[in-house]
Amino acid sequence: MKRLIALMLFVAVSCSGATTIFMESGTDATQDFTFYSSTSGTVTSDSSAPITGTRSILLNTSSPATLAFANSPAATMADAGRRITFRCKFDTIPAADAVIFQVRNASSNNVLQLGVNSTANLKLLNTGVISVTGTTVLRVNTVYRVAFSYIITSASVWTVNVFLNGKLEITQNSGTLTNTTGTNFRLTVAAAAGANVKFWFDDVFLDNGTDLADPGNIIVTNKRPNANGAANGFTTQIGAGGSGYGTGHSPQVNEQPLSTTNGWSIASASALTEQYTIEGAATGDVDVSRRDYSLVDYMGWIDAKTASAGTRNIVLAGVATNITTTTSFALYTKVAGSTTYPSTNTAIGMNNNSVNNLTSLAECGILLAYKLPRRISITP
Repeated sequence: MKRLIALMLFVAVSCSGATTIFMESGTDATQDFTFYSSTSGTVTSDSSAPITGTRSILLNTSSPATLAFANSPAATMADAGRRITFRCKFDTIPAADAVIFQVRNASSNNVLQLGVNSTANLKLLNTGVISVTGTTVLRVNTVYRVAFSYIITSASVWTVNVFLNGKLEITQNSGTLTNTTGTNFRLTVAAAAGANVKFWFDDVFLDNGTDLADPGNIIVTNKRPNANGAANGFTTQIGAGGSGYGTGHSPQVNEQPLSTTNGWSIASASALTEQYTIEGAATGDVDVSRRDYSLVDYMGWIDAKTASAGTRNIVLAGVATNITTTTSFALYTKVAGSTTYPSTNTAIGMNNNSVNNLTSLAECGILLAYKLPRRISITP
């Protein structure tokens, strides 16, 4: 009983006061890298060996060996501190230190790095003069959950904790950092790993907690629109069809892979909203209806454009939030800050903000982050 109480207290403390910044379901939502700012090298949305759901991010050094990476959007990291957790696995032990996670600054310089070395250990490296190796020997084709929590006050006052499957694997707080201000993170596999080394990543979740704790055993899953919502005011269909599923306007806005060929649009000075109901907790990529799965937060996303740049709104759980649209389709997101499942007919959508200018919605959906009990792991 004492152990159970202590565990409950730890979970409560590790989640307190933290705001969700970013989440990504391993490309399940769009089957591409819309959620990332850029990629390089051999980076694919892979369905052959998914970790959670139907797909995972696959980074491959290829042959000859080259660097592969996916960058998060700017401003996802900060020198004040962040906590990020993700699942990963690899098929070959690297030939040398292979960086798999980086905190980077605005000049694309590394602030902190985590890698896997040639003895299959996690390694905190290239943080100024710091190099610390974990004690756990990792196995190939095995899913691990990694959590990376840090606070940087200055070049000499900082702390990094690395957790492996919920247990502290590496901690470091001494030495002088070369760079101290993070702006984004990078999932990567370095060419130093050797030719044709594959790393899979999934369940990426980031918050701004500064308690240096593990955010928890979190999965991130996608839920697609599957029926019309409370209002469907975008009455002009984009394209001639739609490869998605569901009723009403849904087949045009829940396509996988993401498509901007189809969707719905409107040009009117009237205030018009396009909304959708999403899949239930038990349907979709992952069944999260179990009582011992607790919702941490969710994030709505839309892929939209306007005939002229301007202000429109993403509508999440009935709440409208300004976005600045452009003349090209782009991703817009909004974190709900809620632990209540978005089950109403106002779950996700957008409105035209009463602007009489063509507003187009191509795709939309919701990502949900769930905390699993520590005893449960996700396996392929």
